[in-house]
Amino acid sequence: MPKSNYMQLPRSGQLDVRRRRVLTDDVIGSANEASAVAPAAPSARTRRTAVHSRPYGESALIDKQPRVTDLIPQRYGIIVLMFLAGLTAVTGLEALYVWMPDLARFSIDGTVAAFDLDAEGSLASWFASTTLSLAALVSVLIFSIRRHKADDYHGRYRIWLWAAACWLAMSVDEGSSLHEGFKELMIHVTGQHGFGDGSVWWIGAYLLVLGVVGVRLLLEMRECRFSTSLLLLAAACYVAAVAAELGWLVPQGGPRAVMIEEGCELTGNWFLLLAMTLHARYVLLSAQGALPPKRERPVKQPKAQTAAKNATESKVSPPKAADVKVATAPKVATASKAEAPKPAEAAQKKSWFGRAKVDPAHAAPPAPSKKADVASARTVTAAVKTDARKAAADDDYEFDYDDGDGARKGKAGGRPNDSDVDAHQRRMSKAERKALRRQQRDQDDE
Repeated sequence: MPKSNYMQLPRSGQLDVRRRRVLTDDVIGSANEASAVAPAAPSARTRRTAVHSRPYGESALIDKQPRVTDLIPQRYGIIVLMFLAGLTAVTGLEALYVWMPDLARFSIDGTVAAFDLDAEGSLASWFASTTLSLAALVSVLIFSIRRHKADDYHGRYRIWLWAAACWLAMSVDEGSSLHEGFKELMIHVTGQHGFGDGSVWWIGAYLLVLGVVGVRLLLEMRECRFSTSLLLLAAACYVAAVAAELGWLVPQGGPRAVMIEEGCELTGNWFLLLAMTLHARYVLLSAQGALPPKRERPVKQPKAQTAAKNATESKVSPPKAADVKVATAPKVATASKAEAPKPAEAAQKKSWFGRAKVDPAHAAPPAPSKKADVASARTVTAAVKTDARKAAADDDYEFDYDDGDGARKGKAGGRPNDSDVDAHQRRMSKAERKALRRQQRDQDDE
């Protein structure tokens, strides 16, 4: 039988009892630790108190509830549905006004005030008042987010409170006809009706206040193109409604004028609400850092640096001299064929309409024509030839002179001393050199 690798300890009854005690202590200790960690089971009284104090679960707490900013739509599909819903509501109100004479025969007094667009307390008045109230609420939401922008040192976010106040005043006016009371008051104070029936008084007040606030809002909302476009559309609708109120669009008046006036006003109110909603979405995404980064515009160089850069680019490289023959004695072949200068290639860009190419701001001067290129090439070539002739005349001849102490000779590149420059300032002719050589030979013979 193979021997076991482990040593077997002697077993006895006392050891078995001791082993069972140790195992029992381990089991009891682990059970006590688990009971200490686990919460104690609530008693009946505690359960009753908890039920009466908070009958709802953890999801009903404040930190689990949606915030007010969560009501701002962030999907374009929802905004498109809002746009279509508003246009449908305006169209439905216009249709009810058209059908109002047919429906009035079913009423006791022969009128249906709820469908009258020009009456107070109608569905159109309620719709306009509700729309403007929602626009004021959205403006307050924009203010609550916009005031935390880090780089707004001048407090431009306060314009949203002014906008909310304007929309709220317009909402109250739609429900209570405050502009009619203001018109009567101004007519009584001034004694003048102004243009038409006196509506010019409240129209002027509206244009003054809304013009200032609207221009300031355009500057504030210019970063979001969609909201800016809708705000401009709302302003256009209001202008059309004012023109219809003054009788400029439909001079005869009647139901058609009422439909145009109230339809433009209701559409303008809805466009205003959509503009506020779109800008609230933009501000919220900007605060969350969910918008794509803006493209950085290239830094414009100063005019001096741009002109220097263009002048450097437009410089013509000096021509290389090669094989220019000089008709002097002795004849030496020196450099000189000049390359035609290359015109500078100025940076160009396409125009807005893509029909032609225009130069950028502070562009280089226009490229020279072919005639100018040929003329400049000839000028450079003539200058190079002249320099080559002077160099050959100065360096490649022999000269002899006598300063009284003896004859000296100079050759190709040699120069007389400083003391001999005055006596030999001009070039010696061939006859003079021959006479000097003859004179030297005669002196050597003697």
